[in-house]
Amino acid sequence: TMPGRTFIGLNRPNPSIFHAYWLDLESGALELAVENPGRHAGYLLDQKNRVRVAAQQNAQGGTDILTREGEQGEWRTLASYPASESVTPLRVHPDNRRLYITTNHGEDVDLARLALMDLQTGAVTPVETDPAREVDFGGAIFSETTDSILATVYNADTMAAWKECGHTGNMWYGEHRMLGVDGKYHSILAQGMPIRDEGGN
Repeated sequence: TMPGRTFIGLNRPNPSIFHAYWLDLESGALELAVENPGRHAGYLLDQKNRVRVAAQQNAQGGTDILTREGEQGEWRTLASYPASESVTPLRVHPDNRRLYITTNHGEDVDLARLALMDLQTGAVTPVETDPAREVDFGGAIFSETTDSILATVYNADTMAAWKECGHTGNMWYGEHRMLGVDGKYHSILAQGMPIRDEGGN
């Protein structure tokens, strides 16, 4: 985002299609940033606040990642993934030439991992996977000023443990491994307790 403005999606004037806008936080004025051609599901900005990346579902039910050179450039498909594989664009790298993604693409890959995709060629370079090779990559925390990675997260059995907590009513405890800015992994302890309504739901 930029000072005084924020980047948002709005389904106007067509309720079924979200276009991208810049919203002036003081006046509430909207400026169209990207007109969605119909299937784009989301957009990413680069360090110069240019809309550079889009994702969409393709005709086969998989995912296409699209890019363009600048604000007025034409969208082109950078990479296509089948429905049997997962891919999620996360953030444009600070060098504006690469894209952070999480994906399980590859014949020898069975877990989602963090990778970098070249915005010119579509070539993918693995960055990080679970050190124990037990769980999928959970997510990354980025700096809002530099777009650099501050930490990475692996969810392990969090969802399964949380569901069990909901059934039993017991406290949930979980330990997450996070990669810090010092390049070392740190353990973060999380806890929670289910809250039920008067009907027990």
